[in-house]
Amino acid sequence: MNLETMKSQFTGAYREAFDGAYKYILTQSFPAAYSDEKMAELYDLLLTAQEEGKPAENIVGEDITAFCKEYFSDYVPERRFRSFLGNLFAVSCVLVLVSLFDWLCAEEQLPLTQFRLNASPVLVGLGSGFVLTALFRLIQPLVMKTKKISAGGWAVIYLAVFVLTIIVCTVLLEGTELSVPGCPVLICAGAYALFYLAAQAFFRYRRTGSLLRKKEADPYKDSYYKNLEDKDIRRIIMKGWLRRYRKLAKRGKTTEETFRDEIARLEKINRISDKALDVFMIVVIAAAVLGTARESGVIDTIIFAVILCVVEYFIWLLFHKANRSNAATRQRLLADCDASGMTVPAYLAQELGETL
Repeated sequence: MNLETMKSQFTGAYREAFDGAYKYILTQSFPAAYSDEKMAELYDLLLTAQEEGKPAENIVGEDITAFCKEYFSDYVPERRFRSFLGNLFAVSCVLVLVSLFDWLCAEEQLPLTQFRLNASPVLVGLGSGFVLTALFRLIQPLVMKTKKISAGGWAVIYLAVFVLTIIVCTVLLEGTELSVPGCPVLICAGAYALFYLAAQAFFRYRRTGSLLRKKEADPYKDSYYKNLEDKDIRRIIMKGWLRRYRKLAKRGKTTEETFRDEIARLEKINRISDKALDVFMIVVIAAAVLGTARESGVIDTIIFAVILCVVEYFIWLLFHKANRSNAATRQRLLADCDASGMTVPAYLAQELGETL
């Protein structure tokens, strides 16, 4: 959920109240699902008060910190412990997959009971996770008490720390192969993962009468919240087009009437870029698989190809989902412009409250 987008809908005391709650959750390092749910509820309360002209103090009072402590007080230690168990389940699943992959891709196929796992990559992953957890649980809350950093800023920090930690751990463990018995690791991790799933199903059955997990409501998937982000994207596109029009018009390369042709040219470039990305990813996959096939057996090559295709698919999906969404927003914007009977630059200036 884009809390920065939600905050932009407020003014004055309402914005300060929402921003105060936003800052508070960053100092407490709540899980994202819990924070999103509570902030969506607060957003609705503050937006209703703003639209009805009621003071923000009627909701948050005079002391935003005291309000936040009360408002988020339902996040008890039990929920933190359940969150920890869930994270441990994710780690166990990764250990099972890594162990099986290492066993299947070993140069010498040994029985599973005699298989030994190279723990160096696992230690690199655990080291990175430990550093990121310390940053999230300890450092971020301390920093946010004195200085506010946006969610985008923290994302950059986390990425930089993650990459740096992997590099440092890799350098420290270079040339070192920490071989441990793989069977006990696989059994323990697999047993915990199965136990966690069984416990989840048991408590879910007692609570809901069903063993299957029901899809929980996600506030962000509500069209109302999605439209907030769509409005921001639409505004960014309009500003970009109007800025480009002014730049080209100043050079005498376009007019109000012909600027629509310039937009059509840009859309064609975007479509070509999408196709180029598809071709590039196919070439990367083919080159990597062929390189592996020259040095490995058929089974290893197939396993590598499947894993690579899955990873590349999610990367492709990430890029194309955003591209398709932005393209649809641009088409809706052009349709609205056509319906208004105005030229594209004139419509953009009117929507943005600017002059040509």
